[in-house]
Amino acid sequence: MSEYKYTFKTHHKFDEEFDDLTDKCPSLKEDLKKFKKAILINLQTNNHRLTHRRYIQLQHFNGKNTYPVFKVKEFRCHAQRNGRNSPFRIIFILNRKKKIIFFTEFYYKKNKKTDFNPKRVWEIFNHLEEYF
Repeated sequence: MSEYKYTFKTHHKFDEEFDDLTDKCPSLKEDLKKFKKAILINLQTNNHRLTHRRYIQLQHFNGKNTYPVFKVKEFRCHAQRNGRNSPFRIIFILNRKKKIIFFTEFYYKKNKKTDFNPKRVWEIFNHLEEYF
């Protein structure tokens, strides 16, 4: 069981975005705790892999780095009661070797034009020693 212990880390901008969005969803802090537990269970039951149904691996970064980057579209905000249709999105990097889940971005999907910031992920990849 100990082999499935991962450490969660966050980019400082993730923390700022998360705090700003707690006004839209007061249950976010508790929701994030539940989400972290769910990731760990998913990694354990799938041999350190994440299912494509819930975690979308972003193809922008394949072949250019050693760590997969995922987007979560089904982050549930229980205070808003919109279930899988939640407008909240999480971007994270999975480092299986060091067992780190690094949250890079948390944003509110207002419309189809709203998307994550790939520059932030590239900045992290360019300075891995600082983040991992």
